Amino acid sequence: MAKHKYATTPPRISTMPPGVPYIVGNEAAERFSYYGMNSILTIFMTKYLLDKMGHLSVMSPTNAEAWYHTFVSALYFLPIFGAILADAVFGK
Repeated sequence: MAKHKYATTPPRISTMPPGVPYIVGNEAAERFSYYGMNSILTIFMTKYLLDKMGHLSVMSPTNAEAWYHTFVSALYFLPIFGAILADAVFGK
């Protein structure tokens, strides 16, 4: 007979697992940064953007909107790209 018995069901616990507050905190910080960046990115590009020399070099509203949509598209695409890369290259 084996020394250790295998659990056939998960143990019953009355509290949250200890890692849950870290997960919730991480998600809250991620959402805060996402919505904060979304709210100010276009305003920053049209009013406060500087060039390499430190001079004011703002974008037109149309150009800023195009870059904003590029930024948002990248936010949604890059996790998919990262998942494919992790599974195909780093997961082996």
